[in-house]
This record gives sequence, C-alpha cells and structure tokens, in this order.
Amino acid sequence: MALTQVRGDGLNSDAISTVNSDITVNSEGGAVTTSVVQGLAKAWGYFVYAGGVPSSQDSLNVSSYDDNGTGDAGINFSSSMNNDDFCAVATQQNHGSALTNNPSSGRTTSSTNVKGRGTNYSTVDTEQNWLVIGDLA
Repeated sequence: MALTQVRGDGLNSDAISTVNSDITVNSEGGAVTTSVVQGLAKAWGYFVYAGGVPSSQDSLNVSSYDDNGTGDAGINFSSSMNNDDFCAVATQQNHGSALTNNPSSGRTTSSTNVKGRGTNYSTVDTEQNWLVIGDLA
C-alpha cells in the first residue's frame, strides 16, 4: 500500500490510493501531458570535502563518492540509470565560478563526475550540490 493522500482528519482507508509509475498530468493549458515520474530527481546529493575526500552530508540513491583528484568527485549510484543519457546538474559553494559536470569523461549508467572550479578555472575542493534526472534501470 502506497500513501498518496492524507486528509486533515488523518489517515483512513478512504483516503489511500496507489499511484502507478506511469502517472501523467495535463499541462496548465491542457494541450499536453507530462510524466510525473520521469521528471522526478532519481539521485541527488550534497557533499563537502573532508581531508581532501568528498564526504556526503545528505543524498538519495548514492552508494559512495570517489576522490578522483583535487575538485574531481565521482558519484556512484545505488540504483543504476537506464542509460548514460541522463541529465546531471550541479552547483558549488564559495569559489566564485560555475561548477562543471563532466559527462564525457565519467558518465555511465552507475556513476557520474562533477568538478569544482575556482575563479581561475583550476579545480578546487568545494561544497557541491547536484542532482540527476532520467530513467532508472
């Protein structure tokens, strides 16, 4: 039984229904539909560097982080993606330049890489927030 609705008077059997993995929702204008499940984040995380090694602060669908060098973190998924064409985005803290996701050198169905960059574009160990959207295997 999956919980999908709780009313103000609490939970009862009349308020529970199961949501399928293929649920779609009409757009605001009603012209198109979109898959709710496909648009959800399948993995996300926040890590900091402790002694030069990525240290997870919170995450979803992450089995571990790898230290691939200064500012270069490998993210290993607990559950693999369906293919390596997923969307991965990331942000960083405190170094004044954009964090880059480097899919060409590290993206697989079971992992991806992110790199922290300083103001001179050199790699730096910095706090990073990231997420992955796509289909799980």
